[in-house]
Amino acid sequence: MTAVQQELAKLEKKMKKSPSVEDIKHMEQIKAMATTHEDEAAIEEFVARQLEDIEEDVAEMEEMTYRLQMEEVLEIVNLSYIAKKYFGRTQSWLSQRINGCTVNGKKAAFTPNEIETLNHALSDIAQIIGSHPVRFC
Repeated sequence: MTAVQQELAKLEKKMKKSPSVEDIKHMEQIKAMATTHEDEAAIEEFVARQLEDIEEDVAEMEEMTYRLQMEEVLEIVNLSYIAKKYFGRTQSWLSQRINGCTVNGKKAAFTPNEIETLNHALSDIAQIIGSHPVRFC
């Protein structure tokens, strides 16, 4: 293992989810040490792993945003109704996607078409509620 690879291993162990200023400075020092194609390849692999971690974090944040976006709606609207009428599915199915639950070893997530259907459902429900005012008799 080269000195660059050893330093990358140390840095990777030390780094948390997002790199600190100190970690970035350490990476700059490691880059300056690289003298061979093997060192450069090790740095590229390290950076690729870090990018994969970032992509995973972004995906997790996107999943969390469904729940945050729907928080107030979930208190008002019946999920069973939406799931059955607009998706032909169960309330559990819809809830799993909103909450980003793991189902059969994979994260449950909406497809783009399902997001479109959900937006249509919410718009449709808003229109139905808005067209039924209570009148004094």
